[in-house]
Amino acid sequence: MRVFLFILFFSFPAAAQSPDWPRVHALTVEGIDQLYNLEFDKSERTFEEVIRIAPDDPRGWFFKSMVHFYVFQLTRNRRAYDTFFELSETVIEKAETMADNDPNDLNAKFYLGGIYGYRGLAYQRDGSVLSGVWDGRKGYNLLREAATGVHRSVDAQLGFGLFSYLISRIPRSYSWVLGLLGFEGDREGGLAMIKVAADSGVYTRTEAAFYYAQFCFFEDRFDEAYSYMRRLLDRYPDNSLFVVTYATWELRRDNVDSAIVYGEKAIAINDRLKVRMGDEYAHSTLAAAWYAKNDFARAARHWEEHIAKSENTENIMNFVYYRLGISYEILGNRQRAVETWRRMEATTDQGKPWESVYWRRAQTWLREPLNDADIAMVVAGNDAQVGKFASAVELYRAAVSASEGDVERRASAMYGMVHALYSCGEDAEVIRTAPLILMLHPKRESWTEPHALYRLGQSYARMGRTAEARRSFERALKFDDYDWELSLEEKIEGELDKLER
Repeated sequence: MRVFLFILFFSFPAAAQSPDWPRVHALTVEGIDQLYNLEFDKSERTFEEVIRIAPDDPRGWFFKSMVHFYVFQLTRNRRAYDTFFELSETVIEKAETMADNDPNDLNAKFYLGGIYGYRGLAYQRDGSVLSGVWDGRKGYNLLREAATGVHRSVDAQLGFGLFSYLISRIPRSYSWVLGLLGFEGDREGGLAMIKVAADSGVYTRTEAAFYYAQFCFFEDRFDEAYSYMRRLLDRYPDNSLFVVTYATWELRRDNVDSAIVYGEKAIAINDRLKVRMGDEYAHSTLAAAWYAKNDFARAARHWEEHIAKSENTENIMNFVYYRLGISYEILGNRQRAVETWRRMEATTDQGKPWESVYWRRAQTWLREPLNDADIAMVVAGNDAQVGKFASAVELYRAAVSASEGDVERRASAMYGMVHALYSCGEDAEVIRTAPLILMLHPKRESWTEPHALYRLGQSYARMGRTAEARRSFERALKFDDYDWELSLEEKIEGELDKLER
């Protein structure tokens, strides 16, 4: 789940004398704190007071628009989307008037760069990629000028840093568009600018810290990520978005019990404050956590809550319906399982390999119920996720025995066993077992062969058998047209780089 919100600091106009600028600043800070405490109505009223005091200054209009932008990012609410764009037009009008009066006015560039950047992000979130690119380009160029100028503001670093980092993460398929428009990405430079705002910003500090924490997590810089996130949790303990983000991190790092604690805390906060921001994400996290603990009844209940609370069910991922169906099937409710799987979206999009794989697997389960080998593999995979590798190995062995004569199931069960064996350091067993998968030549589960070679190479490398590790990795790279191909190739390239070093 990804929330795009950065707040730019705009200096007070030196020429204006009538508005009470210290009061405007104090109210702006107050409104921002209310926003991060998810007090949206209070925050909007505060920014309306800013507008009353300084109606010709873009600041109040800008931050009022951010309230609706934030709500849209969290909920996909169309009214919030429309209101954000209506307010953004006023921000542009006010800022352009400032620029007309003084073409070198940095405040005008800050406001214009910020609001166009937000519009680009809103368009992107809504699926309007081309509109997002065009408005994003305007914001990018204005923020670049503001953030790198002689009189640059510390807080302005967040806007340009955010664009620089996100552009560096754009998929290769869009790189030609960015080149045509003159965009340049800088992953490390972008992160460095965001960190400046997170450490020293005035209006931007909180949002910059949230982005910096998330990006550090994406980059596997876990110590930094958790440090900044805990700072946010200490300051805004009732921000259920921060709490549920922490819960999802714990789940992704297989700290399942901690994920449950924070997921339940997020729901309790929303119940107490009578808000629903992020509820669907909390329920999804709890569902995945209970699924990992093989508590399929609780998992099903939370996934149903996730679906019910989602603003737009068209955006629900296939993995939700897939695992919900699996839960019902294991619980003995075949009819609910079938009904659930039929709600999945057909896809072969290689950019979303899990979505494609889940859809394909669901077609199998629609034709036939899970057998003992299938259920053993589900439970074994969950045990491996929570670190119960010995249990996982035994369950996978049972699945291998139960799938004799079925090449597809046998290959999947054997790879699961190889993965569990590698995870618990049994390299000799990996080296003995992985080649057996290569003798099966499965068609539907052809991904098991290159993945087995990848694990084989890792075990050889861990044992210091470098030449054999390299041969295994290079053999894996010769495979093509299989599930998760791109991600595995990236992992293999990383392993080969390590061997070279």
